[in-house]
Amino acid sequence: MRQLPRPGAVDLFVMRDISRTASSLVISDAEERADARYATPELALRARGARGLMRLVASEYLDCPPIDVPIAPAPCIHCGEPHGKPVIEGSPVHINLSHAGDTVLIGISSLPVGVDVESDRGGDSLALSRRFYSAAEAEWVSETGPTEAVDRFLRLWVRKEAVLKATSEGLPGGLEGVPVIGPTPLTVTRSLGGEPSRWTVSDVDPATVPFAAVALAGETCELRVLSLADLRPR
Repeated sequence: MRQLPRPGAVDLFVMRDISRTASSLVISDAEERADARYATPELALRARGARGLMRLVASEYLDCPPIDVPIAPAPCIHCGEPHGKPVIEGSPVHINLSHAGDTVLIGISSLPVGVDVESDRGGDSLALSRRFYSAAEAEWVSETGPTEAVDRFLRLWVRKEAVLKATSEGLPGGLEGVPVIGPTPLTVTRSLGGEPSRWTVSDVDPATVPFAAVALAGETCELRVLSLADLRPR
């Protein structure tokens, strides 16, 4: 059984080539049905692999088989339907998942956590930043060359999504209202249920994943990066 990180820390599992291991991983029948709705078999396979890896990682901290991990989507804070972030019922383990292409990111903590990873987005980064970001952020994206503009756009995007996933707001919470310019770790304040809450955002080392970030409840967000090789065989 793996020990849960202390408060203020996150175990971050980074795994690539998820399609190669997806078919060997265990997921629930409900998750099988959800993955079958993806537009292409390749996308469905990657989603299946991501869910299976999330169960496998969680089972390390709960000391149970992956299929027995009591993981389910939380109720959406906007509509109440069960499509919010994953929650492990009756457990102190907090978990979050993101995948882009064939890369999967899974964050484990003793506090609410959100993670996001992105690959190179298509589209006009300048136009998208003007649409989704604050005026100051859009200006920061636009004040450089085309390649760096894409990098800056994605850097802000993963930070914002990590926060909105950690708070359970999701994209309806509004990207523009999550200020994330500056070096990390940085602190973001959100109002949840009328009460202020503080979240610390950290970039993942670009040498590990080019565009990824983690948001954690509280004043610190220390990352320990792990891989599939760090999981014991079951």
